[in-house]
Amino acid sequence: MDAPDGIVSESEEFDDVVVLGLTGELDLSTAPSLRERLLAIGEAGKSIVLDLAGVSFADSTTLGVFVAAHKRLAEHGRRLALANPAPGIRQILEITNLDGVIAVCGTRSDAIAQVRKPWADAGG
Repeated sequence: MDAPDGIVSESEEFDDVVVLGLTGELDLSTAPSLRERLLAIGEAGKSIVLDLAGVSFADSTTLGVFVAAHKRLAEHGRRLALANPAPGIRQILEITNLDGVIAVCGTRSDAIAQVRKPWADAGG
């Protein structure tokens, strides 16, 4: 898959999960292509891990993309998890309480494990 607007630095695909490494600033200009990419992955029946280690900024439009993807995936029995957010990004997720809705993990492997948990055990 091609990277939308250069914000996807890497993509790893497993049987049930796609991991996208995101980079740069996620904002109004990048949100539409990110939304499209996440919807396509969800339509393919995969859960998604977004590795935010390379993300320096995320605006409210991007948070809306995360929420929409989370809801859409959940409708189909799949999950979204966020991994490796920088302290500033983690703070935004905490202030908006998105960390209570979408799993936020310190490592990519923890996020993959989180999206693979049975629904009753996931808690996020």
